[in-house]
Amino acid sequence: QRLEHRTGIAAVTTAIGTLELLGNRRGDRIGFITQGDEAEAAEVWQRFRSEGIEVTARSWLGIAHNLDAAQFDPDELLARIENLATRSSLDTVVIWSTNLPGFAARLSAPPRWSLNILDSAEIGMQVAMSSLNQRHG
Repeated sequence: QRLEHRTGIAAVTTAIGTLELLGNRRGDRIGFITQGDEAEAAEVWQRFRSEGIEVTARSWLGIAHNLDAAQFDPDELLARIENLATRSSLDTVVIWSTNLPGFAARLSAPPRWSLNILDSAEIGMQVAMSSLNQRHG
């Protein structure tokens, strides 16, 4: 609350913002790509599932260190997104790591794709900016 009072930006986590966004996509086949190992991917899947979000598929990159995730090649990430989406017939893929270049991968996706690529860092920023706009707009 102190942060919100001082900045005018609601302190909403990326997880809460993502839950809201995915809640509006209840009919979508959703997949997640996480930076960590299989156990982390399962934990993320279970957390969203407990909130009523059905995650159809998940993948993980096996990256242990955040700095390594920040250096992950966006083209390689895009290939992983395509692979997961194709093999699981997904409508939406969430890149669940504020360190991965999910935003860059989304921007470089071919225009012909109907796949929704959601980047958790971008979602967090959109929620913060939306809050600011509502408060000062």
